[in-house]
Amino acid sequence: KIDLLERAIVFVFFYLRKIFLFFSILFRVKFIIAEPKKAKNILFDDTNFNASKILFKNKNYFILKTRIERISEIYLSKKIITYLLKNFNTRSIKQNYLAAMIISINPKNVVTIIDNSIDFFIQAKIFRKKPINFIAVQNAHTEDTSERVKKNRFMTKYYTFSNFEKKVFKNK
Repeated sequence: KIDLLERAIVFVFFYLRKIFLFFSILFRVKFIIAEPKKAKNILFDDTNFNASKILFKNKNYFILKTRIERISEIYLSKKIITYLLKNFNTRSIKQNYLAAMIISINPKNVVTIIDNSIDFFIQAKIFRKKPINFIAVQNAHTEDTSERVKKNRFMTKYYTFSNFEKKVFKNK
């Protein structure tokens, strides 16, 4: 009985959640049949946008929304769809879409102030051999991050508050 109950719970929370998210995106999001505009910088994750936009003096940046509930536009182009289909079995659709967007925008830098974003770490790993800087700016003290974040942490550059923070980061 417990095994059956566990399977039912997994089904409800895993599969039905995905179906619900799919339909929620389908009816809420604006689909743009075009490539996104080219930009020198990508602001990865629009959370705390007002604080993070000061990182860019010029207006040459693209805001890449990464949280499903905050996505308002989805770009569809031949390049993006081809990338999604080609990598369908390698990563989730979300991760493949973010990677396709980064390829289409062709930035020099991808910057985030959400320094414990697993989506950011995954994208940094995907593009580790490409000439794109993945820069995380420390948002808060990171001593008590989860094991999942510690395990997936990967970025090319990390800007911290102080030397103390650097020591904590290296030791953890």
